[in-house]
Amino acid sequence: MIRLIDTHAHLLSDKYDNDREELLNELSFSMEAVIENASSVREFTGVMDLVNRYPFIYGAIGVHPEEVDGYDEDTLSLIRELQKDKRIVAVGEIGLDYYWVSDNKDLQEKVFRDQLELAMELDKPVVIHDREATEDIIKILKDYSGLKGEMHCFVGDRDEASFILDKGMYLGYGGILTFKNPGNMEDTLRYAPLDRILLETDSPYLSPVPMRGKRNRPDNVLYTAKRMAEIKELDTEEMIEILNSNARALYGLQQEA
Repeated sequence: MIRLIDTHAHLLSDKYDNDREELLNELSFSMEAVIENASSVREFTGVMDLVNRYPFIYGAIGVHPEEVDGYDEDTLSLIRELQKDKRIVAVGEIGLDYYWVSDNKDLQEKVFRDQLELAMELDKPVVIHDREATEDIIKILKDYSGLKGEMHCFVGDRDEASFILDKGMYLGYGGILTFKNPGNMEDTLRYAPLDRILLETDSPYLSPVPMRGKRNRPDNVLYTAKRMAEIKELDTEEMIEILNSNARALYGLQQEA
């Protein structure tokens, strides 16, 4: 069977503390690649450890909007240094989040812009987190022509999808697509070109049906891929091949022999 690519996971989450090594060994048989996304400086060392120990793990290094407290120029320098590793394929997870904290918008914007500018400088893609901040994210992205990247866990409407696609970026789809009420996701997936969509889990969160309510894991991308194939009216294996090709194209992943 064709192996899978998960473009967004958080395997350093404490939800894996009891069986992380066992899970990673299992995933080595089913996954072509998993991109482990850092959320904070605390996770940088862990990401580097994973990518150096597991050939199918790649990394994204960045500061999540919920983790901007304590950010300074040394933080940005550290991100720049770690991006030199060939197995670090993106600046991420970065963005804006007004759901949990909205009284530090100026700081969130500064950290976001700093990392966007670093990605442009290094010619690296970005992994963008957006929660209740779409208007501001679109306003900011207008300032960055030629930016590469993915809108992680995209749940926006067709107009927002159109803006992201016109920027040359990709839309990431995860387990929410399989829910009974996936919001705009089915519509934007039908609208998006096949070569501009990506498959992700956000593990350990957002498990797809029929695993909803359980801890998510990267190989659950299979369930989302099946739903994407139904919506796009394709065979599941063909859909996975397209999604894998898209992930390789954006993130420079090495195709398995």
